[in-house]
Amino acid sequence: MLAMLTAIAAFVIGALGCALCVLVIRRRFRLDLLQPNNEVVAHYLTLVTALYGLFFGFVIVSLWEQQRSAEDNVVQEASSLRTVFRLADGLAEPARGQIRQATLDYAHEVTEVEWPRLVAGDGTLSYQHPAKDRIWQAIIDHTPENDREYTFLGALIEHFEGLSDARRKRSYDSLRGLPAYLWLILVLGSGLSIACTLFLGTVNLRTQALLSGVSGGLIALMLFVVHDLQHPFGGHWVVSPAPFELAAERIAHALHVTEAQP
Repeated sequence: MLAMLTAIAAFVIGALGCALCVLVIRRRFRLDLLQPNNEVVAHYLTLVTALYGLFFGFVIVSLWEQQRSAEDNVVQEASSLRTVFRLADGLAEPARGQIRQATLDYAHEVTEVEWPRLVAGDGTLSYQHPAKDRIWQAIIDHTPENDREYTFLGALIEHFEGLSDARRKRSYDSLRGLPAYLWLILVLGSGLSIACTLFLGTVNLRTQALLSGVSGGLIALMLFVVHDLQHPFGGHWVVSPAPFELAAERIAHALHVTEAQP
């Protein structure tokens, strides 16, 4: 709901600003001075908006794919965590209990400590992670007693590496953003596109103000979307920690069931 209201506000502010600029321009320049420019400005406007629209579309699609990739990576990390929890059942104590408890601590650490930092834009996650380190230490300290444990231990190492890779990718995704030169292109393109509509001369001033306002509102809305999508973990359309919350809930339930068994 907040995202929708913010988007509407961006559109309204952009539209009112452009409409006001049209009124200011018409007060300073008479209609007979603007009308001779209509044909030239129309051709220029067509070229600028076509190139600008293609570039804008490319940026938004790229950012949306980046967002989806970050979501998929978070799901993969949470899935690997749950798999590590299940594979720990194939080991003897104390490794089994240590790994199972550490996976629950890992999920809580991500949702309660790391996620607020990601939302705040601090994606420099520490290389050392207490719960993850405990999982690895329990794996390397365990000596397999039979072929079955050898198999489970090999699978645990494989999925632990997948967990570590996904965590590194999550940290990298949180640091992504549009380079300054791309923002410069977007802002300059926006300014040129809006300026073209201001120096057209139409007999009906209200119509020109309305059309310029709609154009300005749409451009402001697209700039808002780009700004919001450039950081997958901050803004209105964000990657959710729900996969880790679900993993923590399932792991906690499984631990409770195990403890309740005689």
